[in-house]
Amino acid sequence: MLPTDEGVPMHIGNELTVGYLIMLHGCIVGDGSLIPEGKVFPDKVLIVGSPGKVVRGLSDVSARQQQRTPPV
Repeated sequence: MLPTDEGVPMHIGNELTVGYLIMLHGCIVGDGSLIPEGKVFPDKVLIVGSPGKVVRGLSDVSARQQQRTPPV
């Protein structure tokens, strides 16, 4: 499921795998990503690596900047 809200951009990359019953909302998912079933990440965090791990929290300002930053 890919729900959207006005002002909350979403970018889904190429050649990625998204598990069954996954909901993506207001996020940037890079090329080649794997998003497995059963993995839940909190809001406003930076997730890096494979498997994805929370590196740090994001302030409200950082989270808004990430939403405006076009993916590479």
